[in-house]
Amino acid sequence: MFSGTTINRCLCLVLAISSCFLIGSCNKSPISTGTETTESSNITNDTIPDGYIRNSDLRDGEYNGRVCRDQLFLNLDGKQYLVLGEYIALADEYSGLGSCRSSKYLDVYYSDEDIKGLKVGEEFVFDSDISFVIKSLEESDFNLPLSDSPNGMIKLNDYFCLLHGEYIRDDNDNIIDDSLTKKWFLTTQSCIKSADIDHIMPVYRHVLYELSDKCIYKCLDPNEDQTQIISRDEIDKIFKSSDYLKSKYAYCELIVRRNQIVEVFFDAGV
Repeated sequence: MFSGTTINRCLCLVLAISSCFLIGSCNKSPISTGTETTESSNITNDTIPDGYIRNSDLRDGEYNGRVCRDQLFLNLDGKQYLVLGEYIALADEYSGLGSCRSSKYLDVYYSDEDIKGLKVGEEFVFDSDISFVIKSLEESDFNLPLSDSPNGMIKLNDYFCLLHGEYIRDDNDNIIDDSLTKKWFLTTQSCIKSADIDHIMPVYRHVLYELSDKCIYKCLDPNEDQTQIISRDEIDKIFKSSDYLKSKYAYCELIVRRNQIVEVFFDAGV
């Protein structure tokens, strides 16, 4: 038989082992994936789409481009990344990976010969993000108010259309270049209705930028036309628009420090 002293010692030993187990369990650090909190051993890496680039050597500074609602964040090796579609910069403004920070980007124009090569029912591919089926090639004598461009609009479907480019003038309002007025650029009929004609800029590659744990998220408040800070959970609200493009894509500016994004600004433009 065991004495009372022996039993007490056994009980103390069991309690000590149990306490160590509990303490060890509580000290495991959970990692946030952005939508749920889970232990690091349970995190599953997202699949990187073909052609996407993980950028691990960034200069401090500002970067901008287009983000897609359906492919905004990725989890890889315990880290979180934002996926940025980089615009095509003009040749003399581009100097390598991650340095596409110029405000001078390529606008895409189509000649009459390009238009003649289009067919109803075929796919119109604008860039690596945006493509759609051509429903019409009807040209109308559309007059765009307050625009320095010739009349004319080609309706491609219920949402997308083509307009003529504008004249380039000098400081004395003299025309110095009319080449763009003989070409067409892609825009949307919703932009026309709002009198805010956007040139949709083409994305040519997608780059993964690592997010800091303390990253600040901002967006443009459409009601007050000013910037506001939002939480990670509120990002989805910037895509809640009746506009086809703005419900799927947004313009994005990043501030990078020590290879990580420390601040993100979203705007519903593309």
